[in-house]
Amino acid sequence: MSLSASTSGGVARKRVNSTGEESSARKKPRISMLPSFPSSGGTGGIPSTYDRIPIRRTMFDEVDDFINHISTPSMSRSFSGHSSLSSYTAGSRHASPMYSDLSSLMSPVIGVGPMAMRQPLLRSASSMSLYTPEPEQQYPETSAKHSLKHRGIVVEYSPPPSTDANEASRLLTCSDQNLVFFTRGNRVHFKNIVSNEEVGQLCKLAERHGNLVSIESGSRDRPELVALGTDKGVIQLWDVNTKKTAMTWLSSAGVSAMRWNGSVLTVGSPKGTIRHYDIRVNPVTKMREQSRKFTRHQGQITSLDWNSEGKYLASGDSTGTVYCWVLGEKKPLEIGEFVQRRKKIQHEGSITAINFCPWRPDLLATGDKTGVIRLWNVNPKSTLSNATTPGKIETTGTITGLHWSPQCKELLSTHGPLVPTSTDPFIPRKPRVADSLAVHSYPSLRHVTTLHLNNLPDSPIGDSVLNANGTKLIFARPGDGKLHTCDVWSKRKEIKRQQSFMQNIIR
Repeated sequence: MSLSASTSGGVARKRVNSTGEESSARKKPRISMLPSFPSSGGTGGIPSTYDRIPIRRTMFDEVDDFINHISTPSMSRSFSGHSSLSSYTAGSRHASPMYSDLSSLMSPVIGVGPMAMRQPLLRSASSMSLYTPEPEQQYPETSAKHSLKHRGIVVEYSPPPSTDANEASRLLTCSDQNLVFFTRGNRVHFKNIVSNEEVGQLCKLAERHGNLVSIESGSRDRPELVALGTDKGVIQLWDVNTKKTAMTWLSSAGVSAMRWNGSVLTVGSPKGTIRHYDIRVNPVTKMREQSRKFTRHQGQITSLDWNSEGKYLASGDSTGTVYCWVLGEKKPLEIGEFVQRRKKIQHEGSITAINFCPWRPDLLATGDKTGVIRLWNVNPKSTLSNATTPGKIETTGTITGLHWSPQCKELLSTHGPLVPTSTDPFIPRKPRVADSLAVHSYPSLRHVTTLHLNNLPDSPIGDSVLNANGTKLIFARPGDGKLHTCDVWSKRKEIKRQQSFMQNIIR
């Protein structure tokens, strides 16, 4: 009830609201943070005590309210004050207007008792909508993914008698004319791998010279020569054309590995020493006097390799250590990972393979007896670790050979016996590559393909070598006494330049 203002008697009376209206005007709007619960009387209303529990609201609650008000149409409509939307049931008290229309947007009640709350339903993305399939790996036309295949060409082969000195023997090599040299006992034979020519014999080593431990065909400067080294330290150079000895001298430290660099033959010994012999020295008797000697290794030299520029030499030994040398310097480069504040290339197992990349002269791959392959950036100016990232491949087979492709960015590894692996179920399993050929991409180091020879599954792969253009691999399997050949990479297609239309007109 209200009293209207009157102007009689010159006194203006103000309109006064009734008691009910006054009390409702003073009353602050109640915003309940709790949903409705059935009352104990069974009327379905909200008990009088539930929405009077003091709840502290924070700034984040206000922000959430504002966002919900904007984003939810039904929520916006709830603020209109319609009585039909402001109550749950006819028998209940009026609920707070903020949540009066949210019953359809609420999930089931979480919790028990007065503090139980409903959570707003949020649309969640399905697992399929979040899954983005990885794009299919693309491989170049020259990749081993398309070309790796066993050719079935086999040649009889047998290594010399086994001794402790020739565990790291390299008795397989290929010349620039695709002549593959190999052993049958202490005899050296050769065969043109790309023709149907018969196997020829180069020489038979005298018993007094010892057993062969290394064969190395001449470089591009001296393609007609083949170097032979024995466990007694005898080094011989044979002329392929005349099939005669061109040079012989003795290395008192013995021979365990050899590698050509132009007219210089680098020889590693079982004692860890390295010597560079320049075959242009005349007479031969002064060969040893004028050779350069390097000492740093503490174990037998097992592998040697010069990079394509002839600037860097990498040497690995039986203790797992690899050193890199610069041509003409007496001390090795300080490269590798930091070990006790010094850089060092160190494997856990004996080094079994070393190979420089032909299209990146400072990229070196090293492999060991435990099946681990490491990649290194041979840059002495780097103050950081020389290990590449990624730069490690762990396999299940002993590394017996490493070969970079000259046709594409891939690395091939040959493998021997299975190495012990962890049985921990939480450690990811490594792909089985024992007694097989495996190809890895660079720089991702992802597995490309593997070739298993099923006819003799338990026969490890021994020595291996690429042919002249780097498309085929020739490898030995001592278990079956044969040399095998397989296609690995295809040759890059050369783009022929055609004369332009204007050049034809000028002519």
